[in-house]
Amino acid sequence: MTRWSIAGTALACAIALPAHACAQFQRPCGPRAAIVQHLNRSYGEQTVAVGLAHGGAAIEILVNGEKGTWSVLLTVPGGYSCFVATGEHWESIDRPTAATVRPGSLPATPH
Repeated sequence: MTRWSIAGTALACAIALPAHACAQFQRPCGPRAAIVQHLNRSYGEQTVAVGLAHGGAAIEILVNGEKGTWSVLLTVPGGYSCFVATGEHWESIDRPTAATVRPGSLPATPH
C-alpha cells in the first residue's frame, strides 16, 4: 500500500466505519517508536506539535519543513500509534503573540 492509501484507510476507519469493518484493512499501526523512527529515516519528518485528547490519547504532527511532507499520528496510552493522515505541501504559519500585535493591526472580530 502506498502512504496515501494507508492514510486514507486509517482515516476512513477512524471516522466512518465500525471497528469490525476496519479489521478487514491492513492498519497502519504499531509501536510509536518504530513508526516515528520510520518517518524520521524515510521522510526526514520531526515532531512539531503534540496535543493530548480527552481519554489520554495523543495527537502528534510530524513535518519535514524542507520537503513539505507531514504525518499525523494518534497514540494511545501504552505507546501504540496509528496514522490519521499524511500529506505534502505543509506550511507553518506564525501566530501573532500579544507582544507583536498592535492595536488596530488585526481586523475586528464580530461578537
